[in-house]
Order: sequence, then structure tokens, then C-alpha cells
Amino acid sequence: MDSPDSTKYLTVRELADTLQVHPQSVYHMVRCGLIPHLRVGGQLRFILAEVESAMRRPPVNAGGDL
Repeated sequence: MDSPDSTKYLTVRELADTLQVHPQSVYHMVRCGLIPHLRVGGQLRFILAEVESAMRRPPVNAGGDL
């Protein structure tokens, strides 16, 4: 496990580039609660390992069973 001072925090643009999506898609994932994030000085920051872990989880069935 990384020590706190070796953890790299990504910006929205860096995460978007890494995931190969538009930065607005990152904002959308944040608004929907799909990816973990931190706010540092009012700006969003992400830990890549945590985002990747969240994206591997199966989606929650919000609509219930059909």
C-alpha cells in the first residue's frame, strides 16, 4: 500500500486523459456518485487506484427487479 505522501492525485483533465473520456464525462461520473473523489481547495482530485476499483464494481440496480 502506498504511503500518504506517495499517493498521486489526478486532476479532472488527467483522469479524463487516463480513462480516454471527455472531462465533462468525469464531472458526470462525480455527480452521479460513480467515482470517489476529494475536493482540495474547491477543486476535484482523484486517486487512480480508487477510481479503477470503483469502476470494476458491478452497478447498483437502482430500478429494482423487473
